Amino acid sequence: MTTCPKCECELDIQRGSGSVTCSGCGASFDVVAGPSAGQGPTTPPPLPPQSSAETIYCTLCGEQNLENNYRCVGCGEFLHEVPPPPGTDLSEDVSMRMLLPVGRSGWAIASGYLGLFSVLAVPAPLALISGLIAVREIRRNDKLHGMGRAIFGIIAGGIGTLLLILVIFAFAAGH
Repeated sequence: MTTCPKCECELDIQRGSGSVTCSGCGASFDVVAGPSAGQGPTTPPPLPPQSSAETIYCTLCGEQNLENNYRCVGCGEFLHEVPPPPGTDLSEDVSMRMLLPVGRSGWAIASGYLGLFSVLAVPAPLALISGLIAVREIRRNDKLHGMGRAIFGIIAGGIGTLLLILVIFAFAAGH
């Protein structure tokens, strides 16, 4: 700790020497960080590495650190990628699955859209087939979702296919 000579505010100087600006009054003064009369070192010295295999170097400042350090002892930079908190997988969030096709079978998505267009009767057989493929794929992989879309594609595609068959037979019988 260093005391500002103007306002007597205590400042935490991490390492090195140089000019410091007081956060309390804005005064600038020179300081030498390190042991002073009656005080210990301002920062604890880094632990010596036990072997070269257990050390890494900070990508920001180049400081040598132990491999298991979370932050750099020199600059405080994160040394390892921080894993996302549990529960941030979008495919597991029900509200996100309603809005976005995350974690869904591609066949289920295709079946749902083809089912919508099956009212035109032409893509109805494709909706039926892709819905059946989607159900098989979802049952084989328990991490995939979209069973509702696949069922919708099967139902809408089945109805549209029946209508298409009726139209084809009616057209053929009329000629």
